[in-house]
Amino acid sequence: EAIRDAVDGDIIAFDGKTLRRSFDNATGMGAIHVLNAWSSANNFCIGQMKVDGKSNEITAMPKLIKLLDIRGCVVTADALNCQKEIAREVVEGGGDYVLAVKSNQPSLHDDIRLFFEDSITEGFEVLHSYQACDDWGHGRIETRECWSVDVKNLDWFNHDDWAGLCSIVCLQSTRRTRGGQSIERRYFIASFDDTAKIARAIRHHWHVENKLHWVLDVDFDEDACRARTDHAPENFALLRQIAHNLIRQESSRKVSIRRKINKAGWDNDFLARIVAGF
Repeated sequence: EAIRDAVDGDIIAFDGKTLRRSFDNATGMGAIHVLNAWSSANNFCIGQMKVDGKSNEITAMPKLIKLLDIRGCVVTADALNCQKEIAREVVEGGGDYVLAVKSNQPSLHDDIRLFFEDSITEGFEVLHSYQACDDWGHGRIETRECWSVDVKNLDWFNHDDWAGLCSIVCLQSTRRTRGGQSIERRYFIASFDDTAKIARAIRHHWHVENKLHWVLDVDFDEDACRARTDHAPENFALLRQIAHNLIRQESSRKVSIRRKINKAGWDNDFLARIVAGF
């Protein structure tokens, strides 16, 4: 119930991570892969599932969704998990989704890409929503523009087999540096038509990489861990997630996670405060 209250209305980003040193050449076992569910607003992982070595994230994600209460939440995933079954599980679970679309869904991707390429160049002939924002930093200026169109306004759009599909989306990122300019377009489908909310979900999806996977590798040395016997890799991955969640919630000291880890090893009182404060 505490987790349920924490994630109500949140953006939940699903993404996989390979534990690169968990392979075992002696037994022929490859490195294990886990799928994580990240609560963007609350900065902790609310679910983890080992991906079966004979399958991939596509089969694991529906199972993990069923374990979570996603009512009122927005689920995000990369193009690998842009699948009809996943969209259906999200809708049946009472949530919304924003899913990246690439060439693994060729018909859907081509329809969306060609529509936006023509509309952005020649002008939109149907009702659409638009939002733009600028970011400065790291020696560059980035402009992000987001267009969304309700599929009810597109009589040619024939993808009714996607549960809950409401909007098609184009996100264009224009980066300007002293060396020149680059433009990238990405495409998405969403189960709602709030452009600002869609753009926010797209941007917050990357928190799972920047705030979870990067931290697990850099601060917890996950990729260097050689635990590989039986269920040890999966168990250690779970323990790291628990430790990461506990440290994330400790707010008495405004220092890095690495420094909190070190202090917890040196100071039993600080360690007890971390554990008791979750």
